[in-house]
Amino acid sequence: MRDPVYNGIPPLIKHTKKGGMSMDTSAIAGMAMASKTAQLQQSVSMGVMKMSMDNTSDTGQALIDMLNASTQAMEKSITPHLGVNLDVLA
Repeated sequence: MRDPVYNGIPPLIKHTKKGGMSMDTSAIAGMAMASKTAQLQQSVSMGVMKMSMDNTSDTGQALIDMLNASTQAMEKSITPHLGVNLDVLA
């Protein structure tokens, strides 16, 4: 009798020819390795996502600063006569 394989993962307990059962230690080790690999992949992708979010936040702040600077320059160009002359009476 052949043991079934579920989702590509071999069973941990196998039936022996004598009607008993035996535990497959290599399958346990393989599942532990697969679990650690998945954990590492998740940690790395969370780190990359955090770096991307930080970069997006910095870019957004730079864009806001640039818009504020251009707004101030635009205000000065609309009213060029204000703040140019200083009247002093002696």
